[in-house]
Formats: sequence, structure tokens, C-alpha cells
Amino acid sequence: MQAFDKIGEQIQSFVDGEHQLHPYYHFEPWDVEKRPEWMIQQALEDGIDLYDEKLLPYIGADPHPFQSGYMLSTSFFNGIVAGTSSGKSIAAAHDGVIMMSGEIPIALRYPDGHDTRVKRIISKENIARWGRRDSSTGAIIDHNEDAPKPESWDEWNCGTIIGVGEYPKEKISTPGGELWIGTYHEAMNKFWWPRFFEENTLLFPKHLIDRSKGNNGYSLKKKELYLVRDCKISILTYEEKFNRFEAQRVWGIKLDEEPTDERIYQACQQRCKYLSLSETPYHGITYTKRVLYPQKISPHRKLWHATQYDSPYQNKELITIRRQDMNPWDIGARVYGFHSEITGKPYFDRQKITTWIQKFPQQFKLKRFIPKDEYFGIVQNLMYDMPVPCLMDTPVDAIDVAEDDLKTTWRVYEDAKPGVAYFMPADPAEGSIDPLTAADVCAADIMRPPDMEPDANGEPKEDRPVLAASLRSTLETIPFAKTCSYALRHYNNALLAAETKRAACNAAFASELREWPYWYHHISEQQTNRQKRKQQGWDTNAATRSAIFDLIKEWINSFEEDEYPCIPDEPLLIELAAAVVGKGGRCDHTTEGTLDSAITFGIGLYITKHSPEQIVFNGDAMNQDNEPFGKLKALIQRGKPEDRKPAVYLGDCMPNWRR
Repeated sequence: MQAFDKIGEQIQSFVDGEHQLHPYYHFEPWDVEKRPEWMIQQALEDGIDLYDEKLLPYIGADPHPFQSGYMLSTSFFNGIVAGTSSGKSIAAAHDGVIMMSGEIPIALRYPDGHDTRVKRIISKENIARWGRRDSSTGAIIDHNEDAPKPESWDEWNCGTIIGVGEYPKEKISTPGGELWIGTYHEAMNKFWWPRFFEENTLLFPKHLIDRSKGNNGYSLKKKELYLVRDCKISILTYEEKFNRFEAQRVWGIKLDEEPTDERIYQACQQRCKYLSLSETPYHGITYTKRVLYPQKISPHRKLWHATQYDSPYQNKELITIRRQDMNPWDIGARVYGFHSEITGKPYFDRQKITTWIQKFPQQFKLKRFIPKDEYFGIVQNLMYDMPVPCLMDTPVDAIDVAEDDLKTTWRVYEDAKPGVAYFMPADPAEGSIDPLTAADVCAADIMRPPDMEPDANGEPKEDRPVLAASLRSTLETIPFAKTCSYALRHYNNALLAAETKRAACNAAFASELREWPYWYHHISEQQTNRQKRKQQGWDTNAATRSAIFDLIKEWINSFEEDEYPCIPDEPLLIELAAAVVGKGGRCDHTTEGTLDSAITFGIGLYITKHSPEQIVFNGDAMNQDNEPFGKLKALIQRGKPEDRKPAVYLGDCMPNWRR
């Protein structure tokens, strides 16, 4: 007899089966109801728009499914993101037990809205959610959780279990299946271990454990639980590193909270039939926002979202009391379940930046810069008799691409304009062949000074520098330098401002592009003699580092929350929102964050303010046929081949060494 046939018989004989009284069978998933106006206004005051047009395609307008949608979904990936203690993990836990055991809670055996006539267990949780109901009329008396239970007669109850939809049979594992639960060690000890490994606090009834395996149904060393149908549930902790998640293929994986190592998520994608990630975005805007809110909406990926205020088990007054003790930058994640910012004292106005991210769509094109022809070196090599094409002779095209490969793909906000001077601040890093193993990210921007031409009102068209393109690359230093050289060439032979000292990667980058003819030169003053010193490339020191972040703060403060901040680069805004006050009050990032793009942007602002005379148009001249003609080529072009002297041996050109 099949598992579902057995379940059907158990449903018919519910009252006779004592084990069916276990709370596991009484679990009723909850969904987001129509939100009251006070909740919407409170969210807006906290800088959260629950009806953000960019988010609605993913989370839906209220009312919408939450726990039930997650559990009934048959999509490959299901994300469940919500405020703190809003039922993410408990839904994942019940779903996991169903998948492995085939035992389905009553509410998930019947169509949505069907009255099962099975009375709910009287508990504080059910009183809070369903209220005390008059046994004869079903009318709600109150939600008094401390009311004594009826003793002499059935004066009141919590109503009857209502179906939320029939659990899909295809999600239940074939016999011998395995489920992984990925979580942090602390969460394992506090949540998963008591519910799965301690019999007095088990989430599910004991008869689902296969006592014939392991040590009475368990392997404490391997953290494995053996269930009926020859299935098992294993707990893997994120502290065990991503290799632990590469072991084998399993039926399903439940990731509880965000793994800080993205390689864990990537490994899990390849290892299961059903994958889910449940989290409160404590770490702010990280890779999981891209995972949960992908650019292309797919039927194979679903997202279920709720706030603390939506939960029928949370108390509005208690949430409000707790909010008063929260840091303002934590409210977005903990109360509303939004990727708003990272935890930590913000260096910039985090709420303002988060509002900009949500309010102003970022418009860009993904492009790669590719030379039109083969070339040798950056400039002409005079050692050759015949001119050999170099990069300065070779046009570079901007090619549209579909996806960001995190290597050579630029976000382009403005195409190169003829006759316009551009410059490139760059921040090299070590990089890696594998994007997932890169410890740091190489960053570069293409910027230009503001257009000071007067508009119709006689005012300058622009009053601040413009970001034309940006790159975040996990390439190693030398390939990154080559990628930058193509962009430099495309954007009218832009001025290059990259650090040349203080790290091996900086020196390697500078060495690779040492022949680039248009380097920025940093001017500093020696403390001993007050003499000016000129250095090729950017110099990051205590003074300039502080200055670039002061300029960024000045930029941010010059815009109001409802104004477009003239920063089209969302990853840059994310970095700025995540920046925290570090040691000595300096701008810093957390262990999970970065400031790579912020540094390049700040360098651009510094150069624009302190060295505008270095930003000049270096673009190609035009020859008589109106074809691009490299500046450098024009300078070093030799005469006709017949005018050149033939090569000679050293002894032939100097017959007498004694004078």
C-alpha cells in the first residue's frame, strides 16, 4: 500500500489515532493578509516601501501566500525571506519532514478553505492567532492567552483546522532519499537540534523515527536522523566550509539563514532536486539579494516574503517596543525582512541611500570592450623595421552582452562621446581565475568632468562629475589591467589613475600598463622641506583616503531623500549603504563587505576637484580620409621604407675604435 493511501486511512480514523494529536499534525501555515493602513505608513516612516514597483513582481501585493505558498510550491528554488522570528525556519522544518517521511499535517491534506472539523489544540499560540471562540456559535470571544482552559464543559475552543491546499505528491522523496539542512552552528544548537534530535522537544511524532538504524535512530557524530521509508535528514553547518556541501546529490536542501560563503549556495544548486533559502537579511545587501530577486523572473524560482507585523503570532505593541531599542539601520532587515543595509554604525546616511536604491531604477547596458584587430604592445615598438600595429593604433568596440560574468563585463551608463575627456580611477586587487574564490574585487570606473556648457537658462548643464561606466572584476591583476586598457582606449584614450605602490597587485597593474601614455600624476608635498613631489599614479595615504570619503559624504549630503543622487551604479550605492564607522572614525567595511567601488568613485571626485587640468581630451586625431589615426602613431611615424638606412653590424658602423 502506498504512503498516500495509508495517510488517507489515517485521516478517516483521526480520532482513533492518538499519535495524530501530536502538534505536528496540527500545524497550519499562515499567509500575509491585507495590510492595514497603519502598517503601510509605519513602513514608510522607516524608509520601507511595501509597494515598491521593483519588488512587487517578486513578493506580490498583499494579501499573498507566505508559509503555505512556500510549502505547496514545486519550484526548484524557493526563497522565504522575512523579519526576525516570523516563521521562516519552522515552515522549512515542517516541509523537510514531510518531504522525507510522507506524513502530512492535516491542513495540508485538504483544499484551500475546506473545514476539516478537526478541533485545534488550545494553546497560547492558537489563542493569539485564532482567538477564543464560542463553542456553539464560533464567534470570537477575545485573544486572551492567559484565559484558563475549560474544565467542566466545552465552553470555548480555538475553532477547527482549515485546509490550505493539498501538499504536492511529487515533493515527497522516493524511499532512501536524503535532506540536508544547512545552518550556523549556533542556530543548529538553539533551533534544529532540539526539534530533530531531542525526543522531549521533537517537532514530529516519534513513530516517524527508524529506531533500527544508527544509535536508536540517530548518529550524533554525523548529525544524521533516520526516518521511516529509509530516508534521513542531515544537518551541515556553514562553519564546515563549502566543500562539505559538495559531497553527493540529495533530494532536497534547506539553507537556514544566509551562508556568508557564496560557494556554499553555488554548491547546493548542483546537488539537489529542491533547494530553499530562508533568511532574515541581517548581512544587508549581499549576493543573496541577487539570488532572491534575480533580474529575470522564472517559474522555477519563487520568493515568499513577510514582515514581523504580518505574523499572527507576533504582538504589534511588543514589536513597537523592540523597535525603539533597535539601531535605525537594523529595522529594515529585522522588522520588514528587506535587504536594506548591513548591521553596523553607518558612515554615510544609510536610510537615504537605501531609499535611493529602492526608488530610482538603475539604467545601464552590459558591455565588453574588444579590440577590432590584433596588436602588439600599447605603443609602437621602434625596434621593428616595419611598423607593428599597437593598441594605440587599434580601435576598440563596445559589444553588448547578456549577463555580467564578473570578469570583463562593464556596466555602461554613458557611451563614449566624441571630443569628450574621460578618466579612469582604478583599484586593482589580487583576483582569481574562479570568481567564487576571489578574496577581493578589482574595480574601475570611467568618469568625465561635468559639462559646463550653459543650458537655456544660462546655467551649466551639469554641476558634478559623471560616471560613465563601472567594472567589478574577479580577474587576476594582469588580465584586469588588459581589460582596463581596452576601456581606456575606447573612451577617447582616457587618463588613467591607479595606485602604483603599497601592494604587489598595484605594482603588477602599473607594470602591465606602464606604456600607457596618459597617466595621472599625483602631486604631494614633502613634510621635511615642503617641496612638491610628482608621482605617476594615484597615492592612497591617510590624507587622501580620508579626503575621498569626505568628498563622497559631501556628495550624498547634497541630495535629499526624494532626489535622484546622480549615481547610476547600484553596486556602488550598496557599498556606500553598507559602509560603517571603523577604528578611529575612518570609513570601513565589515568582514563580509567591500569598499572597492567606493574607493574608485572617491578617487574620481578627488581628481576632478584637485587636478582638473590633467583631465584633457586625448582622443585620436583624424587623418585626411577621416579615419581614426592614433596620436602616438602620429608622433613616432617614420618615413617611407626606402628612406630608411639598412641595418648594419656594430663593427661595420664603427670601423676604428681608437680615436
